[in-house]
Amino acid sequence: MEGVTIIDTIYRMKYSSPWVLYIIAGIAVAYFIAAIISAMDNLPTLAVILTCLGLAFLIILLIIASLMPKVPTDNIIAYRVLIDDNVKMSEFLQHYEIIKQEGLTYLVKPIS
Repeated sequence: MEGVTIIDTIYRMKYSSPWVLYIIAGIAVAYFIAAIISAMDNLPTLAVILTCLGLAFLIILLIIASLMPKVPTDNIIAYRVLIDDNVKMSEFLQHYEIIKQEGLTYLVKPIS
């Protein structure tokens, strides 16, 4: 749109390798299920060990999820823009929704 200068484009982010998180979560769930079965079979020591292993995998899952890099996708969430004085706001608002104003810059998202 003429009179609108895009300063920054904000993309939706995703994990670079989400399958790693799914595998670790699956292992943790398997240990918890095995712990429940062990407890039902009157094997409390084995149930405690399996529960501890399940909790350990959940902690590993949280650590890996916090350290795993995120990469941008093709989905654009918003733009940070400067709007010239000659732009009609009614016309601008037909194309964009203003999320936030920070001084002279606006954070806007396209109307789909």
